Amino acid sequence: MLYRHSAYTSWTTLADCQVTVLLMIGNGVKACLFPGQGSQFVTMGTQQFLRHPDLVEVADRILGYSIRMLCEEDPRKELGNTAFTQPALFVVNHLMYLDYVESGAVPDFVAGHSLGEYNALVASGILDFESALRLVKQRGALMARVTDGGMLAVMGIDRDKIVAHLTEFDLTGIDVANYNTPVQTILSGRRVDLSCAAERFAEVEGCCCVPLNVSGPFHSRYMEDARKDFDRDLARVRFSDGHIEVISNCTARPYEGSRAAKLLSRQIVSPVNWVDSIRYLMARGVDEFIQVGPGNTINGLTKKIMQLCSPLAAEEMEVEDRSQRPADPNTTKPPTRGTRAWSSDNLGAAAFREQFGLRYACMAGGMYKGISSVAMAVAMAEAGMLGVYGAGGVDFAAVRDAVRELTRRVGKGHFAVNYIASPEMPDHENAFVDVLLQEDVDLVEASAFMSMTAPLVRYRATGMTKDSTGRPIIGHRVIAKLSHPEVARAFASAAPQRLVNQLVTEGSITQDQAELVASVPMADAITIEADSGGHTDGGAMAVLLPTIRRHVKDAEYESFGTKSMLIGAAGGIGTPEAMAAAFLLGADYVVTGSVNQCTVEADTSEAVKDLLSRVAVQDTKLAVSGDMFELGAQIQVVRKGTFFATRANKLYEIYRQYDSLDQVPAETIKQLEDKFFKRPLADVRAEVLTHKGSKNELSPRSEMAAVFKWYFMKSTSAALTGDREWRLDYQVQCGPAMGAFNNFIKGTPLEDWRKRRTSEIATMLLDRAAHTLNLFHP
Repeated sequence: MLYRHSAYTSWTTLADCQVTVLLMIGNGVKACLFPGQGSQFVTMGTQQFLRHPDLVEVADRILGYSIRMLCEEDPRKELGNTAFTQPALFVVNHLMYLDYVESGAVPDFVAGHSLGEYNALVASGILDFESALRLVKQRGALMARVTDGGMLAVMGIDRDKIVAHLTEFDLTGIDVANYNTPVQTILSGRRVDLSCAAERFAEVEGCCCVPLNVSGPFHSRYMEDARKDFDRDLARVRFSDGHIEVISNCTARPYEGSRAAKLLSRQIVSPVNWVDSIRYLMARGVDEFIQVGPGNTINGLTKKIMQLCSPLAAEEMEVEDRSQRPADPNTTKPPTRGTRAWSSDNLGAAAFREQFGLRYACMAGGMYKGISSVAMAVAMAEAGMLGVYGAGGVDFAAVRDAVRELTRRVGKGHFAVNYIASPEMPDHENAFVDVLLQEDVDLVEASAFMSMTAPLVRYRATGMTKDSTGRPIIGHRVIAKLSHPEVARAFASAAPQRLVNQLVTEGSITQDQAELVASVPMADAITIEADSGGHTDGGAMAVLLPTIRRHVKDAEYESFGTKSMLIGAAGGIGTPEAMAAAFLLGADYVVTGSVNQCTVEADTSEAVKDLLSRVAVQDTKLAVSGDMFELGAQIQVVRKGTFFATRANKLYEIYRQYDSLDQVPAETIKQLEDKFFKRPLADVRAEVLTHKGSKNELSPRSEMAAVFKWYFMKSTSAALTGDREWRLDYQVQCGPAMGAFNNFIKGTPLEDWRKRRTSEIATMLLDRAAHTLNLFHP
């Protein structure tokens, strides 16, 4: 069925195709939509079976029974059985699509509801018909085995209220299976739980429930065993690059052929996000939605979404079509016909997306102590962006486990590991590089470097090889994060010769590796970090980015005669306008940071997330850092709801004023014990000396610094664990972008951090940044 955002004139029907069309006035940007289970009926596909006998014969051979007899007569009453329903619908959908394209029409986008997604993948060319049918046959059989459960349609209230009520009713065994429309959500779970849910929702004003006639709890956690079995089938299938964009049920964003298997696996246990899929297509300029398949289900759902989501769609579409605008000079692929010049997936440089295998020029930067968790990096990878595991301050065994888990879940090359410089502890840094090399980590985000270190050069050099023509191949990639022009120059230049010579002498690298590492810059990309959380120089992006970009290009040209270094922007990116500004300043990619600390994937305490979700732009403050306490280096932290910044700075004042703890006045010691340390300093001192070991004789001043640094360690661990005794001393590193984001999403469901997900925040900011650019910079 075709729909136009505004007016239409009349109905018509394409001859013998069973695809109903609503005529419209518009740009004619088309999306074909394929229905899923529930749309089947006896006699479906009768005309198509006659027109495509060769494909019917192929289907019969693969399935082992007559698809035509099943659909036209259903003699054994099997059409309602999931194992038979899914192959039958898939075949009929596909034959109807063939009729549609043979009429001369070509869609700009395709999408399918649950099973229908397989038809979309075939229409795009990502899957061939036979491979897809074999997968559908196995998918239906595996899903049919799960019979302990069912599904329930809840209508009349929005999905956020439904999720809130499930928590209120303590129905934790129920999952959301489909977001069909803003006022129709499908729940999945055990029948006894669904029966209870129906009774409770019946008491909610404006709500009604309808049990669905299905055999199992589809698109829920209860399909996990089926998913694991299905993964073996997916592993045997070859996926190609499609020629039409396919919108994924899981992400409501376009597919990539390289990620198809992961998305199809995830789809079995994840909700069908039909609402956001249609909204995304509307924002991309689609004004013709065509249901290709039997029944009228997708037609009704899509029409309801367009009606209820029209204010958002209108705002997105108020920019006139600018498809004639010259393509972004950084990309060789012009925007899709009918879309605006700027979209979320053409922002930034195509070179960055291609080099790191991404769909979007966006990454989530590393946050120490594993706050940038494995889950966060996985979510970003699955959404076509780059995630960084926050290895800083994490013991090496945990880093190994994290890298192995990431490799297993998203594959080598689809994530980065944060590598924090430790020039004062070269042995520690070398041991960290050993872990990276042993676990075959091929991408790091290098931060806190003021100059090159031998371990970093060793990491870079040991990944160097040659191709058949003798040109260097970079096996260990580096994205540097920095805010100083001179450091940027160092990363845009070759490794320092003295460090290379030292490594050769030690036997840490070969002579060939030494020569190769001298022929390339130390970094593949450089992220310029403005005012941010943690260690920050408080620089303004509008000043730093163009200045450092020139330094980088000059240094690269002097050393290699090229100016191809990729430049990213980080710090202060918490709103679409800030992200749009970064791209306008020339950023090839953007890096989100503070906003990710307040998401469900961030590995910190709920108490900290509650605190962060209430932060405003002025609620951060500079405080002395624990890791560079003696130097008085500063970090940016949350000040609202915590005394950490004030107390950290007070400790540094005492350290500067006195040469030992013995010189500190008794009343000051008592204040420190009662308010800061919450225990006698003698106990802290004993713990510190035990940790340092008897061989480390500390001077009185060094001992005072070590005792004071204990407070920083404890304030960090207390924040991560949510220690209530220390809630007024939580150390939460954060920049003003957090407050800006909180203001941006005020009044929306995202005010609750439990609804914030890293990849969804990033895609939302990208979408709205593109919208902003279309409005103000056409």
